[in-house]
Amino acid sequence: MVLNRFQDLKLAERVLVLCISLLLFFCPLYFGLNFGQNAVELSPLDLFSWIYTSAWPLQILTIASLLCLIFTVVVYPQRSKNELRQSYFLVPWFALILALFPGGIRTTEKAFLNQYISHVVMVFALALSVWIIVNQKPKMRLMFLGAIFCGSCKSIFNGLYQYFYGFQQNVQSIEQSSSVNLGDFKGRAQETLLYADFVLSNSYAAHLVLVFGVFLYMTRHILNSFIADNKRVLLWTVIFMMPLISCLILTRSRGAFVAFFIATLITLSLNLTNKKKYSIWLSVFLLSLVSLPTLSKIGSVIVRGEYARVSLSMLSDKPLGAGIGEFRNDYLLGKIPGAEGAVLPHSMSMTLLGQCGIPGLLAFLLFMASFIYIIRILDKGKWTLNHFILWGLLAWFIHAQLDFNFFIPGTLATFAVMLALIERPKSDEQILGKKTSTGINIVILCLSVSVFLFVKDMYSLHRFSLTHDKFFGGALIDYRFAKVANNDLSKCDYCLEELQQDNLAYCVSCGVLGDPSFLSAEMIVKECEVLDELMERPDIWKMASKKLMIMYFRQKYLLEQGVAVDKVAMEQYLLESERSMEKAIKSEPRYGLNYLSLAELQFQRKKSPQLVMSSLADGLALSPDSRRGHNMVLRYGDYYRRLGFDFKRQELLSHIQLSEISMAGIRFNLRQGRKLSEEQEKQLFELSAKMKQLNLFLLREFKDDEELLGQYEKVTKLLEQLKERV
Repeated sequence: MVLNRFQDLKLAERVLVLCISLLLFFCPLYFGLNFGQNAVELSPLDLFSWIYTSAWPLQILTIASLLCLIFTVVVYPQRSKNELRQSYFLVPWFALILALFPGGIRTTEKAFLNQYISHVVMVFALALSVWIIVNQKPKMRLMFLGAIFCGSCKSIFNGLYQYFYGFQQNVQSIEQSSSVNLGDFKGRAQETLLYADFVLSNSYAAHLVLVFGVFLYMTRHILNSFIADNKRVLLWTVIFMMPLISCLILTRSRGAFVAFFIATLITLSLNLTNKKKYSIWLSVFLLSLVSLPTLSKIGSVIVRGEYARVSLSMLSDKPLGAGIGEFRNDYLLGKIPGAEGAVLPHSMSMTLLGQCGIPGLLAFLLFMASFIYIIRILDKGKWTLNHFILWGLLAWFIHAQLDFNFFIPGTLATFAVMLALIERPKSDEQILGKKTSTGINIVILCLSVSVFLFVKDMYSLHRFSLTHDKFFGGALIDYRFAKVANNDLSKCDYCLEELQQDNLAYCVSCGVLGDPSFLSAEMIVKECEVLDELMERPDIWKMASKKLMIMYFRQKYLLEQGVAVDKVAMEQYLLESERSMEKAIKSEPRYGLNYLSLAELQFQRKKSPQLVMSSLADGLALSPDSRRGHNMVLRYGDYYRRLGFDFKRQELLSHIQLSEISMAGIRFNLRQGRKLSEEQEKQLFELSAKMKQLNLFLLREFKDDEELLGQYEKVTKLLEQLKERV
């Protein structure tokens, strides 16, 4: 039946529908990457570099979606009044794009902003293309649902394959590999939850709950076409749903389970009388309230509460938005000292509130309004296609308030297309005039012209990946994707090419342990200057600084072994590494860890003690709970004291803050209602003794320093509260 409808189309229409269907099929397979992936780094690669590695598929999807939109306007140039009446479907996405700009003007994290603009433009273009087609050819709705269904089947197959075969294969590869730490990698590989095509298990769970309704609808639709008996259809439907349900259970995503349960209750209640419906909704609300004391003791809920607290603080400080990407910097300043850092607040609502401000709140409310509208147009008394689509949309949207679903390109694209596939009330199909249609098409094509910007980004990413491979060889190695075991000592552990060595023993293929004759400081800087012109992003100079440091320490090691090296070239590596880090700081002034790296370089270059400690102070002002930074203060302060310089105040402040940081684990344990171990109780009393010693020194040397006294009183008060609870 679907094939007959497809064959009735013209050639151009067939090509267009097929292209969009292929994108929908591939969305959960190759575009499941998200901004905050956790990976194991075996080369000097930071989070931003990993983001750009993962940006490749996003850029491809964005370019393909914009080309599909251009093709759609060319194939269907005539606009109708029906399309204009239903254009409210596009308003939340348009509002989301606009919400990025007020905060985006002032943000120092342009990399995140640029990538998320690409993210939203892709979703908008793909959803708009599908929406135009189903308005012009309503029978193609089933074709697109079929593409989502087929993509889900492939994703479920990948999940089952991974569970029964892939995990064990990874463990075996790790056991055979000479380039990994067996204890750490093997343990983490064995503990990995099911993630299939999505890198993280909770992202995979988000996709499964999203497509659940469509998968059930299409399964029934296919079975009804060749089985007449309703009981047999029901039996086979249950059987075919089991793989999807099994994969969802194997992800062990509590957020997905809760979201799916709530969405199921809401969707099932929609065909009931108002009294029963509101009773169910009230029961869900009361159950949530009763569960709060228990939920508030779960570790992940506590952490998400901290994300929400910082996000609301950002909204209070900057009502128009701090800018996408700024959460990372504000969370470093506002989180519980010692708690793990985060790039995203793991919530769509908190992301929009904290980083986009009031415009983000308006965009979020418009998405809520879309759901209210869908519920209002549902057929009463019977289950239709809209019920099945709404089921998945609701589950995904609720889960998006507990995790970073909104930052997963493939899943968000599927969500937007499913919104576009909702069947709306039929209205007048009157065609608009040529001038009006042409004007609307020109506006759409102007958006589509931005495809050229993303093609440029693709080229920039290509240059970036080539440079990274040249600098670091095998780039990023993730224990979950360990497929090749390097058992041959004649091959490089980084690039797996035949190992070509000279008397300095470095790999010529990737240059990971190169020397000045192979990759000089000047060559590294020139390469990064070209990239900087193309991309203008701070991670380029962080990457350059790390590479230059590696080259410097390699030469220093050889010198200590008695090997003759070019000392001028060796010092040039260190000089350019410092300059590169200064450029990174200029591009990204709110990221405190860069200042700590700069202080380390300044210390290596024997810069003045005041300059080194000043850089450390700047870094700790932005990342106040950095153990690395405070330990550097103590180490460098001790070194400079022997040279006659006094940094007692900074050292004392670091001692106090390290004491607070060391209490993070105890604080989280007590908030979860857990009993402390003997070791943790002992730690509390050791901290008490340490604080008493610091108090004596503080009163003797800095009794009039209000900042130090205030910090000391804060930590001692917290310590006493913890001891009382124990």
